[in-house]
Amino acid sequence: MNGDILTDIDFTAFARFHQQHGQRMTIATYSKEVKIDLGVLEIDDSDGIVDYIEKPTMYRPVSMGIYCCDPSVRDFIPVNSYFDLPTLVLTLIRNGQPVKAFRHNGYWLDIGRHEDYQSAQDNIAQLIQNEPA
Repeated sequence: MNGDILTDIDFTAFARFHQQHGQRMTIATYSKEVKIDLGVLEIDDSDGIVDYIEKPTMYRPVSMGIYCCDPSVRDFIPVNSYFDLPTLVLTLIRNGQPVKAFRHNGYWLDIGRHEDYQSAQDNIAQLIQNEPA
């Protein structure tokens, strides 16, 4: 688990999901809003523009930085060389090893990002203001 996240994920449910589905790795995911501040074009194979979407908001599943792994994934990690989590995930997938997403719909912030850190600060300030005296 990354150390710069705030979440209300149910870790017991997450671990249970991993065990019940028998995959090599489970990644906790969150649907993140992604705003694009430009007009986005869809272009066909002959370079014809088939759609124009002005400043769309998209929702993409992102890794929450929380993982559950079967001990067998160690067999896919090289010794004495740099090997990050995204590379491990891709290595597992390319080797036909099952990797699943655990979808979390609750609270999640990556406070390593300035925007999420500010949201966390705002949330804490609001909680303090709403506490009974």
